Amino acid sequence: MSGVSGGPFTAFATKFDFSKYKTLCDVGGATGQLSCMVAALNPHMRCTSFDLPKVLPIASRKIEDAGLTDRVTAVGGDFFANPLPKADVITMGMILHDWNLETKKALIRKAYDALPQGGAFVVIEALIDDARRENAFGLLMSST
Repeated sequence: MSGVSGGPFTAFATKFDFSKYKTLCDVGGATGQLSCMVAALNPHMRCTSFDLPKVLPIASRKIEDAGLTDRVTAVGGDFFANPLPKADVITMGMILHDWNLETKKALIRKAYDALPQGGAFVVIEALIDDARRENAFGLLMSST
């Protein structure tokens, strides 16, 4: 997933205007890749990579290797069972494609609940059309 996500995450980290935000939470952050990219390019940002507790050792090691432990933290939790950490920007990179519409709406609701007024919710996905006839890469990524 890191290789597949690298391009879109880099585009987000370089093109999104972070100037009015201070914190980011990447939901389903896995290795902390997106959080590290954002923190490396935006020194004022404090980032949280939120994923299952069993992923924390991997994310923590990647964050340490990037020299970003002062601004990026790996936090364990289950985005279905736990509230999302509060942040000015909440991202879901390559997360929503795994779930049906009802579950997608529930996850989006959790993001909305964790954002302050004026916050930003950013979804990074390989979208597919309703007829499921275009974007072969998106179709390969989709399990529903």
